[in-house]
Amino acid sequence: MINGTSDKRKAIGFLLKTGVILSCFFGIALHLITDTSGFMSRIFLAFTIQSNMWIAGICLIHLLISLLLKNFKIPGWLHIIKFMFTVSILLTYIVFAVLLTPLMEWSYLTSLSNILLHTVTAVLATLDFIADGYVYVIKKRMLYLQSLIMPLLYSIFFFVYYEITNQMPVPYFFMDFKKYGWFNISSFGIGVIYWMVILCAVLILMSHTILKLKKKSSMSKRTVMFTAIVMLLASISFSIINLAV
Repeated sequence: MINGTSDKRKAIGFLLKTGVILSCFFGIALHLITDTSGFMSRIFLAFTIQSNMWIAGICLIHLLISLLLKNFKIPGWLHIIKFMFTVSILLTYIVFAVLLTPLMEWSYLTSLSNILLHTVTAVLATLDFIADGYVYVIKKRMLYLQSLIMPLLYSIFFFVYYEITNQMPVPYFFMDFKKYGWFNISSFGIGVIYWMVILCAVLILMSHTILKLKKKSSMSKRTVMFTAIVMLLASISFSIINLAV
């Protein structure tokens, strides 16, 4: 019975990881083929693309180890990296859905490349994470801090690039310190520091949530299905709201 459950878990993990890799690959490929201007014109400078590539890369590494080194136990640090990248792709999903969807054209929102890069990869990566049988032994507070690493590194890159070139890598309005300042609060908007605090809080909340879902998924298969349904419905809802507005 235990072997059967383990084999089933491995099969599900294989399918989900493969899905993440394919979603990332085809999402980027389709965008390069169909779109050369607008929001994603400097595609590889966007957090969306980088977070897609990070999670696809770590899924590929986990997949290859499982397939080629069957008796080799994946080390804990690779699981931590996977956790960090999972949180990053979730940030891509949430920020796009909540903050950027209202700024997008309907033609882009309904494009396959957008659906893959902003929704499908995130959903599959999240399901793969919570369905994985690995149990973290380090303190949650350390995991929460580790979840901040990749977004903060990207933020440093973004700010340095913007300062040197006087052009944002991609038009993330909430990171435009030259327009909104760092600590300003006005009718035009709030400063970048406040956005950073909000996003860090969101990252920690997401970290706590997926770790809790991961724990529950070992007791209930419905947790995995519920997570997928909620994420898909949320993405669709924000797109419909954007269309109505």
